[in-house]
Amino acid sequence: MSLFVTQVKSATAMGQTDLNKVAETILIPLLAEVYGYKNLKNLNFTEGSNFPSVDLADETARVAFQITATPDIEKIKHTLTKFVEYKLYEKYDLLIIYIITKKQKSYSDTEINKISQGKFSFDVKKDIWDWRNILAEVSKFQIEKAREVEKILEANFGEGRREPDWEVVDRVEQIINESTELFVGRSEEFQKLDKFLADKSSGLMLVTAGAGFGKTGLLANWVDRERQGNRCFIAYHFFSQQYDKTRSVKSAYWNLLRQIYTYYKLYYEQPPNDRDELSKRLYNILKERGAREDQPLVIVIDGLDEIDAADIPFSLPFLTSLPQNVFVIASARAELGEEPKYLENWSERSQKLHFEDLPRGAIADWLKQTGDGELAAFAGDTNFVTKLDEITEGFPLYLSYLIDELSQAVKQKQDIRQLLAQTPKGFENYVKQQLKRLDELELPDERWQFFALLAVAKGVLQKQDVKAITGMRDRSLRQLHQCWQVTRWMRISEDKLYAFAHPLLGTTFATQLGDDAEDALHNLINYCSQWQERHSGYALRHYAEHLRDIKQWNQLYELARNEDFSIAQLEHLPEQPDLPVKTVQTALLAAAEEDKPGEMAEFLLVHARRLLQTTAQDSPLEALRKGSLERAWKLADLYEIERCVLWYLLLAWELKDTGKLEESRETLKRLQHKELPRLSTHPAIDWQSEYAAYLLANLFDVSEDVCTVLQQKLLENLYRNILCRDLTDRGNFAAAIKTVSGIRSNLEQVLALINIAKTQVQKGNGEVTASFANVLEITQKLLPNFGVEFLIGKIAKTQIELGDREAARVTLTKSLETADKIDNEWRRVRAFVDLGNIQVEMGMVAEALDTLQKIEGRSEVEDCYCLKNLAKLQAKLGHSEKARVTFAKAKKIAHEIEDENRRVNALQEIAIAQAEVKEFDETIKTAEEIKNQDDRDDAFRSIVSVQINAKDFPAALATATRIKEPITKSRALWIIAHAQVSSGDFTAALKTTEEIEIESDKTNTLVVIANAQAGTGDVTAALNIAEKIEDRFQRVDILVAIVKGQARSKNFTAALEMVEEIDNQLEPTEEVMGVMRLNVTRGEVSLHKTVEEIKNQKQGEGLVAVVKALIEMGDFTAAITTKNNCN
Repeated sequence: MSLFVTQVKSATAMGQTDLNKVAETILIPLLAEVYGYKNLKNLNFTEGSNFPSVDLADETARVAFQITATPDIEKIKHTLTKFVEYKLYEKYDLLIIYIITKKQKSYSDTEINKISQGKFSFDVKKDIWDWRNILAEVSKFQIEKAREVEKILEANFGEGRREPDWEVVDRVEQIINESTELFVGRSEEFQKLDKFLADKSSGLMLVTAGAGFGKTGLLANWVDRERQGNRCFIAYHFFSQQYDKTRSVKSAYWNLLRQIYTYYKLYYEQPPNDRDELSKRLYNILKERGAREDQPLVIVIDGLDEIDAADIPFSLPFLTSLPQNVFVIASARAELGEEPKYLENWSERSQKLHFEDLPRGAIADWLKQTGDGELAAFAGDTNFVTKLDEITEGFPLYLSYLIDELSQAVKQKQDIRQLLAQTPKGFENYVKQQLKRLDELELPDERWQFFALLAVAKGVLQKQDVKAITGMRDRSLRQLHQCWQVTRWMRISEDKLYAFAHPLLGTTFATQLGDDAEDALHNLINYCSQWQERHSGYALRHYAEHLRDIKQWNQLYELARNEDFSIAQLEHLPEQPDLPVKTVQTALLAAAEEDKPGEMAEFLLVHARRLLQTTAQDSPLEALRKGSLERAWKLADLYEIERCVLWYLLLAWELKDTGKLEESRETLKRLQHKELPRLSTHPAIDWQSEYAAYLLANLFDVSEDVCTVLQQKLLENLYRNILCRDLTDRGNFAAAIKTVSGIRSNLEQVLALINIAKTQVQKGNGEVTASFANVLEITQKLLPNFGVEFLIGKIAKTQIELGDREAARVTLTKSLETADKIDNEWRRVRAFVDLGNIQVEMGMVAEALDTLQKIEGRSEVEDCYCLKNLAKLQAKLGHSEKARVTFAKAKKIAHEIEDENRRVNALQEIAIAQAEVKEFDETIKTAEEIKNQDDRDDAFRSIVSVQINAKDFPAALATATRIKEPITKSRALWIIAHAQVSSGDFTAALKTTEEIEIESDKTNTLVVIANAQAGTGDVTAALNIAEKIEDRFQRVDILVAIVKGQARSKNFTAALEMVEEIDNQLEPTEEVMGVMRLNVTRGEVSLHKTVEEIKNQKQGEGLVAVVKALIEMGDFTAAITTKNNCN
């Protein structure tokens, strides 16, 4: 809980608003569990963004919550004012204001009572909460109920990006990456997997093979291929004995469920913590939802044989009969016809795919791809490949070591045919042979201590670690380094890091070395305990894991509590900022194993503190600017996936701007290989999509292919449009046109292409006719569809705007010719009507008259749409009487429509059409014929908008007076007043504002008027309005507008005085002061130019004030220069 509060306080601009929205969502399960409000809903989601006065509500309990990070009395008053204004007390008996930071010590009852007016009860002592209220309530709970609250805190924000089960995601990706480095053969198996999806509507496939035959490699490469495209959505998990997390069934359930939540776009769902609940959730979500219409779901599970022994047999958590377009592909170690215990419940229901040795053709390919091609010549030697196949029996693991040995032999100019002849058949015999050869070599006596140490180590060891534990000296290590028979089994990096090349080799050596391995483990743990003196990277990484393995619980708990250990991890291993969090996770899991709730609760809080310390060190961008791209990536990975995406894109942009194009491309590729979500379009968090589109537009010239894949995965249709616009603005027309092809709506494609064509001409990248050729071709094909006439008009208007009236005339002429070929007579007439109106708008009166003659008198013109548009065309061409007759005919047909909603819509459209041709008396009569008052008011409001567009404000005001419903009427007057402000008639706007009945609308309009007055330099009038505004935040908006106007006019003394008034209004909110001073000093002119202007005017006081502002901005050079001018 403390982490959550601290995050709100210190939230950066990147997602600060979103954090408050998430807080509203997170608090729902918490308040439901603690207070029993089981029917709480987030009204910002269910009723629309920023629902007035309240955020959460339980209509059954009649309680409402306002969630805010602002604790002062003004925010409380504002909330209560809105609560009264919208009469929410009639719906809710209790209003709670929840401060997600920290509430004030006291609030004034007197001011609150004035607002509530006795209409509802609000007690400032009982009804204003923060986190302490919840904790006080929880402290009364029995332990079991308190644990439920603990689960909510842990699931939602206690663990952040790296909660315990997140480790499994990283491990699975590591397995996939290692398995896709070199992959040959198995094309037949790939085809069978593809055919399974193509031929079946759903189903389960079981992939089996013996140990070491490449099951993981097959599925890893198939998954890697599939997630590059859009054929299906892959949710995958790879069991592996290499890591604790990849053996756990619970972790597998969690990993699969979090991916499936992404598939269903359930971005706010949190997987449960209990294994059985995870299994049930998987079962139920597939049963209830099935597959999405646009994309099949494929679940891939590798390594059923590598699950923890206690979990075998692993029950299938899916439906007996999978829904349509849902597939499961699983793999396990098994010989042909064998059915081990771990395959119970899988074999009977599945289609089988069994494979064994690699075909000889694949072995030949392996020889070709090895090293620098030193074995390529042998790939064509049938006898050589056959011998290699016979010795290894096509066993991939054996092949990897033997081919490596052959490659080294060629480099040393040895006879590899003779070497191959001496190689034993079977991998176990080969390993024995290699160990015997090691024993025969003249190596240092400490060699077995060296091998034993690496065998028991959990990760890489540094040279200093090896020397300290084994007692080896540099000379002995150099001997080992120079012996290929040693190094082939090891990974020894240039910076002297040591580890076995494969985890199974470590296990094999540990078994063979016996007591030496046990002694090595004891020495290694003892060495780790000296972390304060040694500062060993290995100890800082793995000491906690060793203590867990040997069940030294108390030592593990002390280590997790130790702040110095956490600090040492961050200082000595900055590239792994999540290590302190992982240490506490290990202790937390140990406490769970011991079933110690006290320690579990303690380490939950320690974990939150460590996570905050980790993320507070640097942002990814700061880490990059300090020179560490690797650390920047790791810090970005700590964030939830949506913000992780944005950080990666921002890092790539920074790298591009600093000329590091290769690193920028690598950053984009790393992002591409992640399991990416479709970014949300919900108003609360749609900024993520817009930001991603903007960043991508700046990165297409780094890698168009990768950015194309990223936009396809990340962006919904709306934001592909935005990306297309941004690319067009940047002049990247090829990428913009390519992006257009991914937009699902044909109409939106055409609009985007129109914008591209327009920009091409404006930037001198083409001439009008050529640029619009593609647009016209697509539009002509769409012509029989509704709404396409609008697009033709848009094209013609744009061509005229670009100065090519002849091109516009040709566009309309060709469209009429195409329309004349439409088979459906009614659709043909409708197209003529719409195109005729477009001709009038283009000023092509003669052509429009010709079109009108083709329409008039046709019996097909018998629906409201055609008639009202025909009447508009007649009126625009001066045939007023004909237009009135046509409108009357349209109204008669409208009144005959039986469906009430369609009838009302038809009459409203006719009224609007009459208003558009300035038949205002007739439009009022039509609106009055609508029987329902609300519908009639809506029609009047639409008419007001048309009259405003015609600049006929008296007619608009007269229409607005006919509206009966107060909110609709206020809204109409609000629109009129804003239009009057835009036209510069402030007096009329103020008079209109006085007629607005809804107080909030009136206040907002006054703020708009005052801002506009300030912009024109009429400070006195703006200040007069500001004095009438009660809400201090809105009052400050006006003062800020005044300051900006004064800064633009270079009246800096007055502007700085106004800043001090803002200071008085907002004290003690210093961050707001910083923003205000920033606006003053910038004033849309350069800082140095501002200083020079004040210098010329010799305004000493103004210079001093500017010095302060420059220092606050961090521009010390300009501040010193200005200070010298003061002297």
